[in-house]
Amino acid sequence: MPYRRFFLLLLFGMLCHGWEWDFSSGGPLIDWWSENKAANRCGVEIATNPVTGKPALRMHWDEAFTSWMHAYKGNVPGLDDIGRVKFTVKITTTGASAIRQCNLRLQDKDVETFYFNKNVRWKEKGQWTLEYIVDPKNLSFSSSVQHGSKMDKHLDFPLNGLGVNLTFERGSGIGEAFLDYIGFEPMPEDSKEHMVTSQWNGDFLDLENRHWLKGDRGIVTREVNPATGKMAAKLKGTTERNGRPIGMTFGMRGFSPRGVLAPKFPKFESAELKVAITTTTPLNFTEAFVICVDDISMEQKIVTKADLSKPGRHELVFNLLSEYPAIQRKGASDMTRLFTLNGFYLHGTEAKTECEIFVDGMTLSLSQPASTALAMELETGTTMRVVLPERKAQGVGATLTNTLTAPFSGQVKLSLWNHRNELLPWKLTRELKLAAGESFKCNVPVHDMYGVYYVRAQVESLGHETDLERPFAYFVPTRTDRTAKRPVGFNFGSVAHMNPYFGSEWDIQRMAEAMALIGMNVLRTDIVVNGEDDWKNWDFLIKTFQDYGINFDMILNCGPVYYKDDVAQFDRALAHHEKLFKRYKGIVHYWEMLNEPDLDWGRKRPLWAKEYIEWAKLTRKQLDEIDPQAVFMSAGYCNFGHKVMGEFHQETMAGCNDVFDLHCFHGHGHFGSFVNIIDNRLLPMRKALGITIPWYANETALTSAFGTSEATQAEAVYKKLLYSWARGAKGYIWYNMRGKGENMTYGEHGYGMLTFDFYPKPIYAAYNGLIGLYRGREFVNQIELGSKKWGFAFKGTDGLAVGLWTELPGETPVVFETDAKKAFQIDLFGNKQELTVRDGHVNVSLATEPATLLLPGATFAKASDTRIDLVLPEALLPGRTVPLKAVVKNEFKIDCEAWMRLTLPDQVACEAKEFRQKVGAQSEWTWTTNLGLKADYRMNPDKQEWMIVESGFEGQPAQRQVLVLPIAKVISGRFDGEPDFTLDKSHHVYSLFVGDPNNAHNMWKGPSDLSAKVWLRKIGDALVVKAEVIDDKHWQPFKTQDDAWKGDSVQLFIKTPEMEDCASIIFFRGDDGIDNVILHKLPKGYEGNESLLQLKTTREGVTTTYEMTIPFAALGAKASGFDTGFRFNLMVNDNDSGDRKGWIWCAPGIGIGVNYKEHPVVMF
Repeated sequence: MPYRRFFLLLLFGMLCHGWEWDFSSGGPLIDWWSENKAANRCGVEIATNPVTGKPALRMHWDEAFTSWMHAYKGNVPGLDDIGRVKFTVKITTTGASAIRQCNLRLQDKDVETFYFNKNVRWKEKGQWTLEYIVDPKNLSFSSSVQHGSKMDKHLDFPLNGLGVNLTFERGSGIGEAFLDYIGFEPMPEDSKEHMVTSQWNGDFLDLENRHWLKGDRGIVTREVNPATGKMAAKLKGTTERNGRPIGMTFGMRGFSPRGVLAPKFPKFESAELKVAITTTTPLNFTEAFVICVDDISMEQKIVTKADLSKPGRHELVFNLLSEYPAIQRKGASDMTRLFTLNGFYLHGTEAKTECEIFVDGMTLSLSQPASTALAMELETGTTMRVVLPERKAQGVGATLTNTLTAPFSGQVKLSLWNHRNELLPWKLTRELKLAAGESFKCNVPVHDMYGVYYVRAQVESLGHETDLERPFAYFVPTRTDRTAKRPVGFNFGSVAHMNPYFGSEWDIQRMAEAMALIGMNVLRTDIVVNGEDDWKNWDFLIKTFQDYGINFDMILNCGPVYYKDDVAQFDRALAHHEKLFKRYKGIVHYWEMLNEPDLDWGRKRPLWAKEYIEWAKLTRKQLDEIDPQAVFMSAGYCNFGHKVMGEFHQETMAGCNDVFDLHCFHGHGHFGSFVNIIDNRLLPMRKALGITIPWYANETALTSAFGTSEATQAEAVYKKLLYSWARGAKGYIWYNMRGKGENMTYGEHGYGMLTFDFYPKPIYAAYNGLIGLYRGREFVNQIELGSKKWGFAFKGTDGLAVGLWTELPGETPVVFETDAKKAFQIDLFGNKQELTVRDGHVNVSLATEPATLLLPGATFAKASDTRIDLVLPEALLPGRTVPLKAVVKNEFKIDCEAWMRLTLPDQVACEAKEFRQKVGAQSEWTWTTNLGLKADYRMNPDKQEWMIVESGFEGQPAQRQVLVLPIAKVISGRFDGEPDFTLDKSHHVYSLFVGDPNNAHNMWKGPSDLSAKVWLRKIGDALVVKAEVIDDKHWQPFKTQDDAWKGDSVQLFIKTPEMEDCASIIFFRGDDGIDNVILHKLPKGYEGNESLLQLKTTREGVTTTYEMTIPFAALGAKASGFDTGFRFNLMVNDNDSGDRKGWIWCAPGIGIGVNYKEHPVVMF
């Protein structure tokens, strides 16, 4: 069948249908999106390409406001089912571009978005042509993001839209490019020219080396098979009469991380696993099966028939698919791929059978795109792929190996990137021809700055592309003090579940080495002992870590508790504890009484609070008798109320106030939510119960799954650790040391400091820098810097170290007073920059990426009053001007020149945009100008205007801020038009469970989970608000001011110019269908009338409609206060059957503290 060629001119003209888009005729434009879209600093329009002279789509952007941009068209006709196609994209760059990626972007009918990525480095002028192979049946080499109702990793037709995504070099500024063409041509369905069918190069089951082997209802030994004369895995055992299978496992089953020592599958489209065995006697087995771990760490069972009635050599064949339906786990996607091979089993009749079987080997034949044949590994001289300073000159060895038995031919483009995803000036392109098992090697230079870097390889073969990536780190290692016998001071550690590593002394050794290299001194792990072999394994593991100077936070497992007449019995558990305490007396210094027993973990019969208290007291008595120097810690609690366990945390700590030495708590998620739960839940609870023992942040982290970047994860450990320490914590344990898999749509796989394959993530290098700077210090005080700015001072023998960051965008200047003679700013990874100290003052720039101000010899540091504060007006309106003030405070002991320069959008008028002024020593000066929107300014409810502020003092570094101008949001005042606010994007969502591995099911799953449309009207002397809320489950049993916000509800926040603070109101529809209104709070001096507030709700399907009427008199407010612009915010609380998941909001400044200055100004 001849090819039919389809042309999509500007993404939606299609010649094959006799219809095309004429660039010159006008019409609807393609939509676009970017970071900070409301700033309106990007755009698309049809324009003449100056290079070709033809109409094209001009895309323009300002990288100061966004690092990426989409240009796309929705509802394109003719995309009902495109089949397997090759897309072609043609782009012209005019010189001002600095594009580092050009990605094809497809959106299916459920708004699941797929990206087909290409790394480019377009800085110069040029015309570029890119090709992308898209096969709906094989999307394993694309990345996907959920924007709609579901994420199933399937391209569901008809497509909702298609387009391109550009990403930019950091600091590249303003750029443009012309999209000249995008089109595709179908490729025949039976076309497999990009595929190769071959075998994995070598025996898939490595019988000679690392792969872990253990019998399951049998004994496994490595022996020479007499029939072949070669090494084999010999399985000898007896099946039971009930027909239970017999076999061997290659990775410990039932423990996490599953499959860590087992053979790992490459990505494939289809595969055939052949297992060669030799039997010595006739056997009555009728089937064989393999157990595979999928990419959400669940087990998949694949079965084949087996006839072993005759002794001899047999070959069992298992057909493997590219994807399998997920065995559902909370937070998992619908389809999964096979990750590791975890076991091989035989199964037969119910007769008792004795057997002796030799597993001779396994071969894996697979069909996969040719470009996936290569595997990339890096060599740095350490098993963690860390480059030490003494090896920097040698560079990093990169090896690309053909993993198949078929030859490889193709092109490889190598490039180097930093942790901020910025392309560095090194690249290498090679045409390769590699025989089976042959490798290509090259050397990658090491950047001068400490940090984590990514070697990326773009592999192209037979028309198909695959991207490979491997990171390496470069830093000065902190190293653990191997002479320390017990932990002293603040503890720095990580979690690692160690049972799955039993059988591989090499893996245990390198886990200890990885922790010791960066200075960790505590490993938290759960100790499970099943038989004499486990005792030997634990002895080896404990001695190995002890030799590296690492101590243990050992979790006492919840077994073997049993129940007799529904009464918990602890005799077996205490006998087990006694063995542990005696065996490891003076060696294990911390014993933890269970992990998160305040969750029920799905058990039919959980351990209740009163039983836990009894058990804890018995265990404490036992430990005191055996090893009184050991530290006895509470369970690692993770909540303050559970629908099954109730207030287990509070009840057990109240009952064990004199039992434990440390109070352990787990707080996962972003820094903001962590602050909220520590300051507003944990610390008040401890105070109320009279708990005086120190608390311990002994499991807390942030996953790099769900779109959270690895750079953000590195920032989180810095912030959360210093904050915990400042709030009285004894230590900090990151969850966890090594990733449990590679599926970044599954949160559990993203926590590791090292990847599953033992490569370093930015957090590994950041933790090294953090420990190196702060180990041995003591907390001094928190330095008050203002809202969303954080500073914590710690003293040591060398002076002060001050951890600093801001949660505000851009950079924020702060001046410190100190008695230090020198000052240094040190980043996440230990890079040091000297700062100028002048007259006892030092100027520091705060950013969201934390840094440390190191003040050698200092005895104090505090925020100085020397600063330049810009005082923004409440709101800007067209044709009106309002004062804009800058207050300069000079606390230097000498006169000093201050300066400021403003950069404003074209439609914002300002009388004076800069000043230079000599300000007297220890005096204050105020500069005033007039600011306003031009009279013809076109109000846009979705637009924000930004102002760039540069300022400084003579002799000090300049500071730069980007501020949002307070432009009033224009409200149409109609309920039948477009919503005034649409809350359906991830930035509208505040989740209370971000990064919490136990609550992945409570994460926001898209607009169908929770979203809202909001309209405002002014009717007479009342504000009327309508909200249409989509919520998959409505749950609201509460009724009072103290708890109504915990259930599904809407909260409004209103502030007129006359009010000092916000008025807040709670509107909710109870489970009984009754509408309720609570006047929650009024500003000082205002008297309201709750009875005047009105609510009308309806619930149809998954949509709840709220119509809320707020007479001004109900707030004690004047009608005139709503005429010239007022502050407005709204949040929709979400609770599904007892778990308050979080909320969506119009803007920040609510939910975790009210700050009206972050609320939009609205006007009718």
